[in-house]
Amino acid sequence: LLNAVYELLRQQLDVSSNVSSSEQELVRLHMPNHFTEPAYTVADAFQTCHVNPNTVRAAFRQTLGVSPGEFLRSLRLKHAADLLSYTGDTMTIAEIAFRSGHSDPLYFSKVFHRAYGMTPTEYRTAMQTSDNTSSMTKENQS
Repeated sequence: LLNAVYELLRQQLDVSSNVSSSEQELVRLHMPNHFTEPAYTVADAFQTCHVNPNTVRAAFRQTLGVSPGEFLRSLRLKHAADLLSYTGDTMTIAEIAFRSGHSDPLYFSKVFHRAYGMTPTEYRTAMQTSDNTSSMTKENQS
């Protein structure tokens, strides 16, 4: 009888871990489609995907090592870094903040600095300098 109870509990744990993994995957796939919307939050993802926030948070921590909020923030910051790298001076820092899902350019600059160790302007300059240096190196090799 104890073996039967143990087996039943083990099966339920397996099912619940699969559910939390699939819920986590659903949220993880939803976020990249909406992270550029400044009003979009993790709570919106949970509600839209009809998932249990507690199980998804635990699954995120277990599989990705970050919270859903940290995942969303990293998506936004990576997109901002890409825009800073590839748009040159054609977009202002405020435009990049808004296009990467940040509603406040000053807060964006603070969060970006915390993540990358430099302001968005410094990052843009560093990326432009490294692009120019690599371009000159390639031209000199030709």
